[in-house]
Amino acid sequence: MMGFLKTIGYGVLYTILSPLILLVLALYAVYCFGLAIYEALRTLIIFFKGGTPFGDLAEDVRAKEILLAKQNAQLNTQPAMPQSQNIFIIQGANVQPGTMAPDGTVLSANQLPNNNVQPLPQKEPELIEGEYQELTTGGKDDNE
Repeated sequence: MMGFLKTIGYGVLYTILSPLILLVLALYAVYCFGLAIYEALRTLIIFFKGGTPFGDLAEDVRAKEILLAKQNAQLNTQPAMPQSQNIFIIQGANVQPGTMAPDGTVLSANQLPNNNVQPLPQKEPELIEGEYQELTTGGKDDNE
């Protein structure tokens, strides 16, 4: 008899508490939905302002510090740039002493390229003799 009363008691208890349990679950669902909307809007606003929505990780902060240190070291110790020696190959052009190269230097006589390049032989175009059909417009279509 005691087991029967215990089962009845659990039934009554669950019947009374089930609306409260559903109310708590519904409130929790509304809270989670509201929190998701808030976080989405907050993240979008921070993103479009140019910030990082989730913040920087410790590794990111350390990497930025290392990059800044390298850039500062390079700015402080820049070696003098040697004058570049560009070589320009100019073929088939009529270049005179005093002509300006693409880098802005003026070419002297000993820097001029050898312009003794022989042109390729030109062939006369050949005419093919034979019957020719004139194309006409406006007539019967072949597809008909």
